[in-house]
Amino acid sequence: MSSASAGTAPGTTRIASNLEWQAWGGKDPLFGVIPVPGKEKNGAQPWTDEEFYATGRADWGEFRQRWQRFGLNLESCLDIGCGAGRLTRAIAEDFQIVHGVDVAEGMIAYARPRMTGNVRLHVTDGVTLPLPDRSLSAVFSVIVFLHFDRAEHAAAYFREIARVLRPGGTIMIQMPIHHWPSNMKPMVRRAFAAGYGAYMSLRRVKAAYHRLWLAREKWSAFMQSLSYDLDWLDATLAELGFRDVETAAFRTQRGGANYSWVFARKA
Repeated sequence: MSSASAGTAPGTTRIASNLEWQAWGGKDPLFGVIPVPGKEKNGAQPWTDEEFYATGRADWGEFRQRWQRFGLNLESCLDIGCGAGRLTRAIAEDFQIVHGVDVAEGMIAYARPRMTGNVRLHVTDGVTLPLPDRSLSAVFSVIVFLHFDRAEHAAAYFREIARVLRPGGTIMIQMPIHHWPSNMKPMVRRAFAAGYGAYMSLRRVKAAYHRLWLAREKWSAFMQSLSYDLDWLDATLAELGFRDVETAAFRTQRGGANYSWVFARKA
């Protein structure tokens, strides 16, 4: 679900939020993906495989319908931050070939024996994608980009997505998005942006504290969160050659938060 490890090659982006996701992969892969109280591994009613993967099938049915309205080639798909394969297994019922990538070895180890034969799973550094240029018709991700520390980390992923996606291929990426009102005075806009920047700096300090405990193998249940400015997102995607960019927000029939998404097509 997150990003780069200590073994990141020189010149690439190191993403600290790997650490908490790797910890969840070792401690409780299913609850780490869907943290419903009582569904912990040692909880009153822990997740079963049947329940867990049924949620993925239900959610994917809704996601696929929305993606198909935008335009979707069902040849090959990449699931970024696949975790324990909750959605990956359902995605594989529609695509000819599916790749899932995740930084948590525990997540991938749990998912592998539960996937179908057309799924290829990879443990990654969270910065680079282990796939050839122009090898995919679709790229999907949910509950991943929101856990980065900085927008630059998402930009690094978008660069890799642009590389592996074929011309005409599309993306469906879940990521929190905000937009300052267009009628806001520049001085007020700058003040709001500065305030949000200060808030995120405090969040990063808090994250560093929790990661210090995780690095010392002391459990600390924490996940970072981040929202992206819409103007930044539009500019980043345009620079990488994406067009027909659309954003949407919706809640699944299963309930929960109202998530925002970006759809785009590689030119």
